[in-house]
Amino acid sequence: MKKFHTMMSILVFVLLLLASGCLQYTQLLKVNPDGSGMIDVTMMMSTEMTEMLNGMATIFSPDSTVKEQPAFDLFSEDEMRKQAKTLGKDVSFISGEKKYADGYEGYSALYSFTTITDVSVGDNVEPPSPGIDKDSTLSTKKENFLFRFEKGNPNTLTIVSVPDTGITKGPDGRDSVSESIEPNDEMIASLKTMLKGMRVDIALEVQGTIISTNATHRDGNRVTLMDLSFENLLGAEKQLKNLARHKPETQEELKEMLRNIPGVKFEFNDETTIKFR
Repeated sequence: MKKFHTMMSILVFVLLLLASGCLQYTQLLKVNPDGSGMIDVTMMMSTEMTEMLNGMATIFSPDSTVKEQPAFDLFSEDEMRKQAKTLGKDVSFISGEKKYADGYEGYSALYSFTTITDVSVGDNVEPPSPGIDKDSTLSTKKENFLFRFEKGNPNTLTIVSVPDTGITKGPDGRDSVSESIEPNDEMIASLKTMLKGMRVDIALEVQGTIISTNATHRDGNRVTLMDLSFENLLGAEKQLKNLARHKPETQEELKEMLRNIPGVKFEFNDETTIKFR
């Protein structure tokens, strides 16, 4: 069940991003044969939402006497440099650039790391919050995936899924996350509007040839850790209701129920091993 808890915590986390608008977030880790590598991050927000945030930046500005406030801009080199710390203790910011595409705007950023074992993937997607001083708020970063690396012939990269230890128990002793509310038609319709176009895609790509792996989703030398298209997910109303109604008790039950839902990809293994050279 720890995999179920981890996936549910990721889903809840991503839903919280809605407070900052419709986002498209991708993160690609590129791992070299010596364990070093790069992280390519892209975050896009709908132009409609950035215009709304421009208004919020004025409302929540600490200096309301200034009529002309700087426009909200998702592209901030200072913020991208700060994000390096959330990606791992040995991650360095390399470069960034603005991006525009199909009614969205945002940025892409490139980071480097010396060893993949110092990198962590988790709840580190933090959209800008106009008028809010992030340093003055209490926040924590929860890791969802950690890495081990052993150089050899072939090299061995292990992706470790970190279980959620913050799950509370209900009166009957069961995990409270299993006491979910079955979504009704009105709830799903509302979510479809809110989540239109939203996607989170996190993957790993080894710079070489994969000899063997137990990864759930592999395409060539690329392994998907999480790929969620919320618009497609919410289109599978029957499967969503079935998932909420039956409350899977084991990883295998959850895997079987999610297998045929479009727009949903998770790494199901507690430990995923990739051998490559």
